[in-house]
Amino acid sequence: MDRRVRKTRQALAEAFLALAQQKPEDQISVAALTNLADVGRGTFYLHYQTVQELADQITADSLQDLLDKFTQTAPVKLDGQYTTWLNGLMQYLVAHKAAFTRIAKKSSHAELTYAVGDWI
Repeated sequence: MDRRVRKTRQALAEAFLALAQQKPEDQISVAALTNLADVGRGTFYLHYQTVQELADQITADSLQDLLDKFTQTAPVKLDGQYTTWLNGLMQYLVAHKAAFTRIAKKSSHAELTYAVGDWI
């Protein structure tokens, strides 16, 4: 993925998560997102059709990143590495608190399944 695309999507995701801490997700407008992310309205629509699509992508990306971190670095046996791994995992969750708080607040398993696909 192009660096500019990644930067734009990251800015939109960060703006969405910041706004989601202030008001219900269904009250987040494209105008508020683009203003906070400092991108044009047309730029938003180049990447996403709706705010909900952005929200679903954030959920899918966050859960996939967590799954990747969990499976790639998990120790094979429970020894001293386990504590280091668990601390790293907890630091990751804290660093991405806004995204995982949003995921935890999902109102139904069906919504979460729709957002992240078949792997859960």
